Amino acid sequence: MVRFTSIFITLILVFRTSAYAEDVAAVLSSNSSHYQKAYEAFRKNLKQAHLLVNLAATPSPKNINHKVIVVFGARAARLPWPEDSSIILVLAPGADLPNRPTAHRVSMLPQPRALFKALQMVRPDMNHLYLPWRTAAVGIYAEQVARIGKKTGFNVLAIQVKDTAALATSLRALKTNNHQVIWLPPDPKLIERTSFQMLKDYCKGRKIPLIAPTASLVKAGADASVSISFAESGRLAAKSVNIILSGGKSERLIHSSTFSITYNPAGINPP
Repeated sequence: MVRFTSIFITLILVFRTSAYAEDVAAVLSSNSSHYQKAYEAFRKNLKQAHLLVNLAATPSPKNINHKVIVVFGARAARLPWPEDSSIILVLAPGADLPNRPTAHRVSMLPQPRALFKALQMVRPDMNHLYLPWRTAAVGIYAEQVARIGKKTGFNVLAIQVKDTAALATSLRALKTNNHQVIWLPPDPKLIERTSFQMLKDYCKGRKIPLIAPTASLVKAGADASVSISFAESGRLAAKSVNIILSGGKSERLIHSSTFSITYNPAGINPP
């Protein structure tokens, strides 16, 4: 009887693990260390077994029709996933979020109030913020930041710049002061060599801190960065999966309230 019960329990556990694996699939765009760090945090915080696919080894995966599909990176995000699956985009700012309620994005943008907190840590006397943007998703976020800034006494200038020439025109018209910060958001259409160099030159000439969205851009010359860690992105993705599988409703845009700051020792106002 004891042996029968043991076998029965083992069969139940195998069945449950197999069933959960059918519920969740994680798809990595490549072997990038960024995706690996996010995925490891995702795996540690997920309550279910899951299928793991790496496009580096399987460029055209088949038979992925799981209840929830978590994609790491734009390449995986752009694949034609089943309409009846919930999709969660992680570290994919360059991919459009599908227009359906079952599509979710773990944003690389911190919660707007958290952004203000971080920027004030970089420059405590800040009261003016210039925020250029190009993609629609960042534009929506910029509007939220501007509204919160107005309520809390910050002058936020959020401007859409369609190209490098428009960015240059916007900077020439910008009135600078000693309490200003320029924040470059994680906008894939804005973060390119010419625009970044233009912003660096402008800020250096006027002694205005340039705050970037990644620590790598601090190494490239930004004064500091305010960013969401890769591990935090993975943790938030796992949290969203757990909510969905438990029958709850996950937010379409998932922002973190935590952030990390990296300073450039040679930059303006280092700590």
